[in-house]
Parts: sequence; C-alpha cells; structure tokens
Amino acid sequence: ARLEGERDAVSGERDALSCERDALRGERAALAIERDALEGEKASLTTERDALLGERDAIAAERDAEGAEAARLRDAASLLEGRAAALERDVERAAEEAARRGSEWVLERERLEG
Repeated sequence: ARLEGERDAVSGERDALSCERDALRGERAALAIERDALEGEKASLTTERDALLGERDAIAAERDAEGAEAARLRDAASLLEGRAAALERDVERAAEEAARRGSEWVLERERLEG
C-alpha cells in the first residue's frame, strides 16, 4: 500500500511536471507570436522611416534645385541690369551727339544765312 501511494505520488508529480511543461511550451509559443508581431511592427516602422527619409531627400533636392534656379535668375537679372546700363549710356551719348550736331547745324545755318 505504501509503494502504491509512492507510485501514485510519483505519477501525480509526473503529471504536474507534464502540465508545467505544457504551460511553458504555451508561454514560449505566445512569446514567439509576440516576437513575430514586434518584428513585423519594426519592419513597418523601418519602411515608414525609409519613406520619410526619401521624402526629406526629395524636399532637399527640390530646395537645392530652387536655389540653383534662383541663382541662375539672379545672374540673368544682373546681366540684364548691365545691358540696360550700357544701353542707357549709349542713349545718353547718342543724345549728346544729336545735341552737338544740332548745335553745329544751327551755327552752320546761321553762317550761311548771315
């Protein structure tokens, strides 16, 4: 009877250990599922981060292109301002020349009439 009791106790202990093992396996499976979910979330966040970095780079490239265009426009404006100043000087010289010739013409006319 005593051996039977010990055998039942060992059998109960074995059953308890078996239940504990099954519980640990279930916990391990749950942790594996959670790990996979976290890895999926990490991959999603990495993709989102990469998209944002790409967008940032595109904005920076656009800003650089706009800066280059602004510099080109400033250079063109400067060139046009230089041309306008040169034309203004040419117009002033032509006006001075016309005035001088007009004065010479008036003097010549007076000389011929007088």
